[in-house]
Amino acid sequence: NERRFTLDASRFTLHASQASDTPRPALLTLLLGVCLNLGGCEMALNAMNRQLAEDVGELLARHGAKIDRPACHMIGATRAGACTMTLTPEQVEHMIAGLTLEVSGEDRPTPSTACASILASTPRDQIRAFVTTGDRPPELRLSKGMAFDELWLVQNRQTGRVCIQVTYAYSSPA
Repeated sequence: NERRFTLDASRFTLHASQASDTPRPALLTLLLGVCLNLGGCEMALNAMNRQLAEDVGELLARHGAKIDRPACHMIGATRAGACTMTLTPEQVEHMIAGLTLEVSGEDRPTPSTACASILASTPRDQIRAFVTTGDRPPELRLSKGMAFDELWLVQNRQTGRVCIQVTYAYSSPA
């Protein structure tokens, strides 16, 4: 009595004109809901991860760090996601300055465990963490009308690996 459901991706096409009218988090939530109801989430999760990679890639490129394909994944059923990549020290400094990031001190919250992979077996003095400040900084706006609410940048100076964790805004910026 096993029931199998398949989703024909060719029947669900989102055109550019529709994309600008549909907030990404709402679209991502809809895709996740559809996949859960149909019993297989791989297609929806892949779509969300690709969108996250595109959006983080846009921020990276804006600050001189063009990465072909950052390794990205959404964090559970949240609006948050994380991407890992290798950046030069100069690229990291451009990101910190361009996004007006501040050092994450003991009094600041820390990113989720999504960035733990770049921290493994590394002395604490080789790890740097930065975070945005304020409510939805303008530097986190994306070209297609959406924005991130928050961005964390965690750098492993020993390996050159960087993790960028973001949280999508609930609505488009004003």
